[in-house]
Amino acid sequence: MRHLVSVIIIGSFLIIACNRVTQDNKAKNHMEQEAILVIKKLHKAMNEHNLDAMIDCVDPDYISEQPFYPARNFVGQEQMRNNWTQIWSDYPDFASNLKRYSVSNDTIWLEWHWTGTQDTTHLNVVGVAIFKIKERRIINGRLFMNPVE
Repeated sequence: MRHLVSVIIIGSFLIIACNRVTQDNKAKNHMEQEAILVIKKLHKAMNEHNLDAMIDCVDPDYISEQPFYPARNFVGQEQMRNNWTQIWSDYPDFASNLKRYSVSNDTIWLEWHWTGTQDTTHLNVVGVAIFKIKERRIINGRLFMNPVE
């Protein structure tokens, strides 16, 4: 009898633990799907040169960090607006190629390839961006982008 009670108790704990893992996995999958949706929207906006759609992807208090170029770090949407307005003005045929991405919970790692032409000058930049997503917006970005030699 004691053995049967032990089996029932252990079985109950296993069911509770499995339910908890299932709930955690559902929450994780939801976060990851939201991160992917935000990045797809951002990527589309980049290629369409749609500034409003791009800005809508980032939080008003967005923190942008460029570890290779710390003087370029900024906070907020306005500097992002200024930067992309300038990029599209300088390179009217700017194109973004999202090579691959990997997502874990609320963080997504992206490999980008950006190209464009300004008169005879060519933009050819590759690198990685790491974005943290919250409530369908990018709240933090770390960009490791450099020109191809």
